[in-house]
Amino acid sequence: MNIDFLKNIKILEDCDMGKFCSFKAGGKATVAVIQNIDDLQFALSELSKRSIPHMILGNGTNTLFRDEGYYGVVLKLSDSFDFEGLEGKDRDGNVYGNDPKKLSVGEKTEVLVGSAMNMATFAKLLLMDELAGFEFASGIPGSIGGAVFMNGGAYGSEMKDIVKKVWVVSPDGKDIKCFSNEEMNFGYRHSILQDNGYIAIEVLFEFTKGKGEEILEKMRDLAEKR
Repeated sequence: MNIDFLKNIKILEDCDMGKFCSFKAGGKATVAVIQNIDDLQFALSELSKRSIPHMILGNGTNTLFRDEGYYGVVLKLSDSFDFEGLEGKDRDGNVYGNDPKKLSVGEKTEVLVGSAMNMATFAKLLLMDELAGFEFASGIPGSIGGAVFMNGGAYGSEMKDIVKKVWVVSPDGKDIKCFSNEEMNFGYRHSILQDNGYIAIEVLFEFTKGKGEEILEKMRDLAEKR
């Protein structure tokens, strides 16, 4: 497949997709490694204009490519999407203090994170800062973007309980929008992203201050139950 038009984006031809998926198996595909939001918008725009099949891949959890492979382009979000675009403020211009990822609002602390962030890694970072509310998700595999897409949850809690805003890019790459919690239309294993095809790029969470030992104990207890 000739995709030379995706200039300046790293392309992996005839790539074994088992390298990117939790099952460690599957066919081959052409992979475009997306480093930042500009890359994503450009790739979506060019592929859409040419009607070339494509799909987004985060951490590849519970994803299996057919043995015959995928005829299209897999847009693999790189690790740089963990905190892509933060730069001290969100896309509405709200400044995030000395730490570009956190902002204290009364008894709550808001945390802005890129959609490719691994759930387990994010849980450990929140534990270090003694921020409570994410314990239920610490054992859920995959990325933040995937969890928001499907309103992932466990043990009576879901993403909808802690998500405040989600920044998304349109399927054709032309627009970036911000959806509030209400606009995300969260339901059981559902969000509006499943209906409109928009792709999560950044998520603003809201947590409460806790005690590290209590947060860790809850994480361990839920891990044993899982």
